[in-house]
Amino acid sequence: MQKISFAVTCRAIIVDQGELFIAKHDPRNPHYALPGGKLEVGETLTACVAREIFEELGVKPRVGNLLFVNDWVDNRNHQVEFFFWINNTADFRRASITSSSHGFELVDTKFADPTKPGVIVLPSFLRDRFSKILELGNNYPAELIHSGTEH
Repeated sequence: MQKISFAVTCRAIIVDQGELFIAKHDPRNPHYALPGGKLEVGETLTACVAREIFEELGVKPRVGNLLFVNDWVDNRNHQVEFFFWINNTADFRRASITSSSHGFELVDTKFADPTKPGVIVLPSFLRDRFSKILELGNNYPAELIHSGTEH
């Protein structure tokens, strides 16, 4: 029997001027993801997203509402991801992975429209919901997503 790994992660939805802030973790992969990382034992979800974003980007986020919970399972992994709206989005225009303590974990960051051809953002449900995210922002009703082997 193969052992399944389990992780809880918290990610940031940072939208400014109609674009989503995305991060690339591996130069070999064409896709981007949202900044964030793993929950530590004893840490709250909002504290996790705030810590991870500050470590990776050097900007202290003002964490808003929970927008999505993604329950992702495949043959080797089970990951539960919490996606939080970030209120001070314009501050991330000056984010720098070269001057942050954990920026080395990322190879690129940028603002982009995930619905445009050539912009690959995982998880893919973000592309389908991006226009509604733009419209509702922090008022987007929390949604549970069940996804599979797309990661």
